[in-house]
Amino acid sequence: PDESVHAAFLPQILSEFWQEGDRLTLLKEIYRVLPQNGRLLIAEQVQSRINWLTLGPWALTLKPAAYWTTLLNQAGFIVRKEVDLQGYILCIRAEKPTFAEAYQMALQFEFSGESTHERRL
Repeated sequence: PDESVHAAFLPQILSEFWQEGDRLTLLKEIYRVLPQNGRLLIAEQVQSRINWLTLGPWALTLKPAAYWTTLLNQAGFIVRKEVDLQGYILCIRAEKPTFAEAYQMALQFEFSGESTHERRL
């Protein structure tokens, strides 16, 4: 059911879906079942020197760190924190936005915490 799960954890799961559309479909389904402020944690290997040394040419199949944050944003999530584990694995904590945050995202407003009036002074 909608909004029935408070957190989801995907340790090196998204990279197993080889088609871009399948990854986005999975993230959108997770988005559907999470309530506002519901958390999603992902851990994925990323393109890096250490992965090139340990994995060899297979490391060329890995996505860069920016790819994962962009994909999460496309699914509607807000990335709250990224932790790079020595270039080997990237851990990302993302959340389903509140109604106000989702509205700002839809209108592409940047939230800086200061009003327009304060910036003019």
